[in-house]
Amino acid sequence: MEHLRELYDQIKERNHHGIKKSNQSERIIYALTAMERAEGGCEPQAHSREDQHLFNARREKDEEHLREAYDQIKEYNPHGYRIDFAAALEEFKQELKRAREDYKAGMDFESTPAINEMLNEENRQRNKPGARSRTDRYLINAEKIKDINKDEGIIVPCDDYVYGYQDLSFEQFCSYLYWRTQVRQKHFCETPIPYLCLYLIELCNFVEYDTVEESYEAILSLAEHLSEEKAKAKAYDALSEFLIYYGPAEEAKKYYNYERFQQVKIQLSFLNGTHLDPFDYLTRRAPHKIKKSAVYQENPAIVEEQFLVFFYDVLKLLKENGVDLLPLWVGRYALTPIIRSHAIKEIDRDRIVEKRFVEDGLVVLEVTKDLVTEATIVSQGQTADPGMCIFHGSYIINYLVRAFENELRKKAGKRQLKVSTKDIRAMLNHGEKPMLKKIVEVYESDAFAKCVREAVNNTTKENCNV
Repeated sequence: MEHLRELYDQIKERNHHGIKKSNQSERIIYALTAMERAEGGCEPQAHSREDQHLFNARREKDEEHLREAYDQIKEYNPHGYRIDFAAALEEFKQELKRAREDYKAGMDFESTPAINEMLNEENRQRNKPGARSRTDRYLINAEKIKDINKDEGIIVPCDDYVYGYQDLSFEQFCSYLYWRTQVRQKHFCETPIPYLCLYLIELCNFVEYDTVEESYEAILSLAEHLSEEKAKAKAYDALSEFLIYYGPAEEAKKYYNYERFQQVKIQLSFLNGTHLDPFDYLTRRAPHKIKKSAVYQENPAIVEEQFLVFFYDVLKLLKENGVDLLPLWVGRYALTPIIRSHAIKEIDRDRIVEKRFVEDGLVVLEVTKDLVTEATIVSQGQTADPGMCIFHGSYIINYLVRAFENELRKKAGKRQLKVSTKDIRAMLNHGEKPMLKKIVEVYESDAFAKCVREAVNNTTKENCNV
């Protein structure tokens, strides 16, 4: 167990004593906390009395091996150089404690020249040629422990997200190795999600097995034998991503998640005028819920029909004023680089299998040696005008819905709504937004008011009882 403890300690040292990528206060407090943990030792927290007694008995048997492995992983920080933070932090201990107290009190921390120099030295080391990335260190640590099996142990809870082995306590580290050994022996017991994620990373990055076929079979077997829904979903997500890069097209297509593409198709159908329920598509994106109003519920079919007439009349009016609203609001179809999950840390381009999925005449996914892209809807608003980002906040559509319902209420002699461009105008206070300014001008124009009146008059002519 001493060997594994040593390996674990090396994992812990390189992250707990590394500088966190955040503001200075958080970095320093993080480092101080690490030093205090190191001073206090790494004793595992007790759970039930029976579990702790069992763990203590087994720890005596294999502590030497485990401690050595744990220490080896802990020894270096993410950038691959040895650093003695304990000595450096001791010199600044009082200053660091003061910084932590200020930070907890919500005060801004004023760094001293001495601490600045320490942080600058860390940055120089991080950026020096040949420095290892976090991914490099993660995979190096995975290689160090891949041949270790632990036949006896217990499954210790682990509820927090972990970025690597160094985020596990020693007790959890041992528990992970025990669970992994059980899986290797085809004993699929339930496990905390963080342990599952660590093992999926090993499988997806060819640490556990050397070939695509072996890795694929192992991930699939794991996914099929997990009973907890969240864990099963994690495993299948990893399987899908692994096959996108390395699997044959027929297998990759079988497990590819088409849900995102279905959303793309819905947006394109609205853009192309083929959506089966455009009224629902529009009103779902407006905070104001017209479907709950009495004027809608009295004759929904006619209200929906005339609202769409009104909507397309407004689009025509905006286009006459230089704003093609619909493609700006909905976006356009495009192939964009796929967003990888945490399962694949480093792409092995030599193993990539090129493939292309096509559905309804559209490319869903395209994989080449250099790039992996999938179908998305790209907003054109922000490119054309920074103010267009508010379309996704539904301010533009919300104003149309409220203006239309308010005119219905007016005709029915009911309490009117407050209809204002105030929310949209507020966006004009943050930089130049010429296109958004045109939209506001159209909304406040007599021509827009005429569109609303005509739409509602047509509604009442159709015997809509309002």
